[in-house]
Amino acid sequence: MIARLNALLPAPMAAPESPGLRTARIRIIVGLVLIAGLVAAWGPLYSVVGFPLVALLAGAAGMLAVQVPIYLAVKSSADDAWLTECIEANRAREAANDA
Repeated sequence: MIARLNALLPAPMAAPESPGLRTARIRIIVGLVLIAGLVAAWGPLYSVVGFPLVALLAGAAGMLAVQVPIYLAVKSSADDAWLTECIEANRAREAANDA
């Protein structure tokens, strides 16, 4: 099965994850989990905490509104550079085999 997948996808689908991209991805996941938890338990939490809960929800949504587009742009750029490098390495290997 793996050999068949390697034949169908000769190049990796994405660049290796850098520490900065990993941190950003984890930050996004934590923000989404926070929002999901707040929404799921909104009634009981709001009765205990009150209005600061709205500020926390708005802050998490604002962080995601900034973080996600930045992450996607950086990740896309890293993937493009990685795949370009893989294509060039493959062409050089083919040229060496032809020679």
